[in-house]
Amino acid sequence: MMFAMSGALAQVAVPSAATVPYPDNALRCEVVAGSMTGGFGDARLTQVFAETTRQIVDYLNQELVGNGYDTEQVFTAPAEASITPPKAFVAVARSHCSQMIQVVFHGGQDGQGPFFAYDVNVLHFAKNAAATEAARSVTTVGDWHKDYRYPLTKAQFDTFRTGLFAHVVATDVMGSGVLPKPPAGAAISDAQMRAEYDRRLALAGNTEYHVRQIQFRTQAEAQAALDRIRAGAAFEAVARDVSVDGATKNAGGDIGWRTQLNDTPEIASAIRAAAPHGLVATPVQSPVGWRVLEVIEVRPFIPASFESSRAQLAVSMRRQATVASSQN
Repeated sequence: MMFAMSGALAQVAVPSAATVPYPDNALRCEVVAGSMTGGFGDARLTQVFAETTRQIVDYLNQELVGNGYDTEQVFTAPAEASITPPKAFVAVARSHCSQMIQVVFHGGQDGQGPFFAYDVNVLHFAKNAAATEAARSVTTVGDWHKDYRYPLTKAQFDTFRTGLFAHVVATDVMGSGVLPKPPAGAAISDAQMRAEYDRRLALAGNTEYHVRQIQFRTQAEAQAALDRIRAGAAFEAVARDVSVDGATKNAGGDIGWRTQLNDTPEIASAIRAAAPHGLVATPVQSPVGWRVLEVIEVRPFIPASFESSRAQLAVSMRRQATVASSQN
């Protein structure tokens, strides 16, 4: 589940009589989200911290999963427009996650000099009964917060370790007592996990694809952008100019290396047809709109071992079972 979230979510909502828990059949899971709300006026340094924040979210998610918590990982690209609450945030709540751990990076200068900081919030989702707009029908209530602040000095920058910091955050969050663990009855057997692991390997295939995308709301907009690229415009420039996907537009549409495990058949087929490199011939419809796609390169896919995948498999399978039962 990958959703772009706005830095505006750091504004924790205050509980009121107008809010009730949401969703009704919430799964005991957390969303680990990373975002940025400011920079240093230095594009290179801001990008360094954007990548550092992404790594922290990744490490934090791994540590929580390893300790038996259900989590999904989310990351927000810097400089995304603020919408409170964004539609993607509502979508996360509606997919049966009950809480969000938000890691928000910000940096700047105060009376003590340059600094960088990470605000960590644990929030739970609630219905906003007073809302008149669908995008505001869900709000957040603060469960826990801590601010980690550091001087922006060469010595601090050189000794800051993302994995160690993520461990500190994970220890603090788990020690706060605000994250519930899945009930004991939700255990998944080794045989079930092995079958799911084999199923995913078969869907993933033997190849990884390095892909760029530009996302649109309509087919006409996607075709116009594809025509610009064919006429000589750089793919990255067009992505930054017109993509509606806040998670990738600032990276020129680059979504990194991926297998076809979670692609729709239409997208998977289009990517394979363009491999080993090249533009996909026509815009492709996706569950969230239309995409212009480009394959940059391919390489053999080397999957993680079953043993190293066990914890995440159990989390995913518990979530699938809970969502399925709530829909029956």
